[in-house]
Amino acid sequence: MAVADADRTVEAWASADAELRAARKLRAEGFDVSPLDVATAARKRWKRSLTAERDARLAKGAGGSKRALRGHVTRQLLEDLRKDFTKRGLHRATPTEGEG
Repeated sequence: MAVADADRTVEAWASADAELRAARKLRAEGFDVSPLDVATAARKRWKRSLTAERDARLAKGAGGSKRALRGHVTRQLLEDLRKDFTKRGLHRATPTEGEG
């Protein structure tokens, strides 16, 4: 496997992991979404994955703790997705018991 192929594989796994974590968080908040829903919504909104958008915004960001900035940017991205999912009617009145 070429280095470029390996890099793309690592990026794909990181993106899938981020989308899984985002979907779990959103489900705990009462959204009826899957990781595929998160991936699709991210690509529809930003024309790239959740992690690619996060990394692009981080590249523009100011100094400070990279971890703190990454968390701040991720929270902003999730807020954007919450708005999209709410408009699509994917929010339940209360979270499902056991999620969260």
